[in-house]
Amino acid sequence: MIDVARRNGSGPVALDAIWSDESRLSLLQLEALYAVANEGSFVDAAAALGCTQPAVSQRIAAIERRLGIVLVRRVSGQRQVRLTDAGATLVAAAEQVRVILRTATRHIEDMRNGREPTVRIGAFSSAAVRVMPPVLAAIRARRLPCWIKLVEVDDDVRLQELLRFGEIDIAFVIFPLQSGQAHAVELFSDPFVLLAPKKSPLASVPRLRPADLRGLPMVCLTSEQYEVAAELRRQGIEPNWVFDTEKIHVAEPLVAADVGYSIVPQLALGQRYPGVVRFSLSEIVAPREIGIAWPPHHPRLGLLRQVADVIRAVCASPADFLPPIDQPGRLPLGPVAVPLR
Repeated sequence: MIDVARRNGSGPVALDAIWSDESRLSLLQLEALYAVANEGSFVDAAAALGCTQPAVSQRIAAIERRLGIVLVRRVSGQRQVRLTDAGATLVAAAEQVRVILRTATRHIEDMRNGREPTVRIGAFSSAAVRVMPPVLAAIRARRLPCWIKLVEVDDDVRLQELLRFGEIDIAFVIFPLQSGQAHAVELFSDPFVLLAPKKSPLASVPRLRPADLRGLPMVCLTSEQYEVAAELRRQGIEPNWVFDTEKIHVAEPLVAADVGYSIVPQLALGQRYPGVVRFSLSEIVAPREIGIAWPPHHPRLGLLRQVADVIRAVCASPADFLPPIDQPGRLPLGPVAVPLR
C-alpha cells in the first residue's frame, strides 16, 4: 500500500473539504482514486474495483475537472501512474474516510446485535502485561459502556499502521510518532535497565558511568538493538554484542548463566532471577517515552477519550506497575568474579 503520509508530508487532511459545495466528490470517485494509488495503474485499479478501466478513468477525470487540478500523471511508455502532490493529499483524505466508514460500520453491527461498542486497544507485550490489567480493572470499576479487545503486536511501527488504517482504536506508542495524523499523549518514561551477573564487580559500583559499559559482552534484545546501540555510540561506546534474542524473557536467564550483560526497558522486565541484578541506566541511556494515540476522526471519539482518560489516570503512577530494580552499591556481595570481557 502506498504510504501517502510519508510521500506527501502534508500532515493531517481536513475532511470537510471533501463534502464542501465547491468539491462535491462522491465516494465512488474517491474509491477510484484510492484504488489507483494502491494498485499503481488504471488497469489494476479497475480489476480491484470490479469495473472497467474507462470507468476508473472517467471518475478520476471528473474529480480533476471539479477541483481544477491534475491528480494523477501517466508515466510515458508505461502502464504505471504516479500521484501529484494534490493527488496524494486527496488520497490521504480518502483513506481517512474509508477508515471512518469501516469503523462506523463495525459499531453499527454491534448496535444491531445488541452489543456494547468494542474498543480495540493495540499494545506491545510489556504494556499488555504490566499496564493493561490495572487499566481493565479501572474501566470495569468506572462502568464504561464498552467491551475492550486487546491486540498484542510487538512492533511499534506496525501498531501505528494498524491505528492509521482503523484496525485498532487506541494504540500504545513509543514517541516520537511515525505520523502526525493522530491525537497522542505521553504517559510515562520507561528507563533502560542494565542486567548484570550478581557476581560482577559492577554490583558494587555506587554509580554507573558510561565507561563502566565499555567492552562488556552484551546480550542484545533485537527490538531495542538500534536504539540502544545509537545511545551507547553517542556516549563513545561501541556495543559488544555476543548474542541476540527476540524474546525479552530469554535475556535475564542468559545473564544469570554468565553469557553476558543485557540492556532492556524496565517495563519489559519479567521473572526475577536470583543471580542477576538490575540497575537503571537513566543517566546514560535516554528512556523510552511511552504514550497512547487515537485517530482524530472516529464515530465514537467521545468513548475513546473516556478510555484514554482511564489509561492516563492509571499511568500517572508508573511506580505501581514498573518492575522493581536495584540500587548500585547496595547489594550483599558474594565472591567477586573476574569481569566478563
